[in-house]
Amino acid sequence: ERFKQWGFSSLSGPFKPKRPSSPPSPNGPLHPGNLYNAMVHPFTNFPVKAVLWYQGESNSDRAYQYRFLIRQLIRSWRNAWGNADMPFVVIQLPNYDYSLNPYDHQDGGPWEELRESQEHALNEKNTALAVTLGLGLGNDVHPPNKEKVGIRAAACALKLVCHDDSVQPYAPRYLRSEVNGNSIQVEFADVGTGLWTLDGNEAKGFVIAGENQQFYPAAAVIENRNVITISSPHVPRPVAVRYAWEGNPVCNVANSAGLPLSSFRTDSWTLKTQQRSQPYWWLTLDE
Repeated sequence: ERFKQWGFSSLSGPFKPKRPSSPPSPNGPLHPGNLYNAMVHPFTNFPVKAVLWYQGESNSDRAYQYRFLIRQLIRSWRNAWGNADMPFVVIQLPNYDYSLNPYDHQDGGPWEELRESQEHALNEKNTALAVTLGLGLGNDVHPPNKEKVGIRAAACALKLVCHDDSVQPYAPRYLRSEVNGNSIQVEFADVGTGLWTLDGNEAKGFVIAGENQQFYPAAAVIENRNVITISSPHVPRPVAVRYAWEGNPVCNVANSAGLPLSSFRTDSWTLKTQQRSQPYWWLTLDE
């Protein structure tokens, strides 16, 4: 029915609307596990030192579910290779304006929610996350700067697999937050010698909200090496902060190694994709 409406509107108007995606087929290549027997299982007899995993674009319309899928993938591959400690480096999605994608669903969901789900891979032991925010182009789903993506992933591998202490591969991560009057103080890990802004200007990319869940642009002050204080005159009683919470955000905070702070939120409010999922009987992981 949706294809009929799309075809009719394409012929009857001057502007071609976005093409709706096909319903997910249980026999199609986008269904989890369907490519495994042909493309993964034949290699399970080969020794594998570690895995670099760069994927997620096509799951973005079901971004919340991805936090369970990625952890299930890690566990299942470790089981297939008989190595419970096999290192996994997950390369996070970069910046991209997903509204520009010509498809309705595939690559068309909120990438900030998918980035958050990718970070859940760190709940599994012996994993690392290569943050690539800032390396993408807002109008191109495929970031052209592959070299820098590779360098960030290689740094994670040097640390995780080769135990090289001379590299600082990890981007800053959100740890905890505390409301302090009309502001919220947010603490971070993996800051190196301290947080700073890549362009030398004030910190950008933060929004703040009260109980009404209405977010406003916020001022952010870096303090005490690993703490940022966020506030806005529009939110006198704040309860939540988000950062880089867009597909293609304007943001500039990084650690001393120049690795960018990725999308994060301090709230647990319902996300856009939280009710979107495909039922998989084998998907039983908790958060």
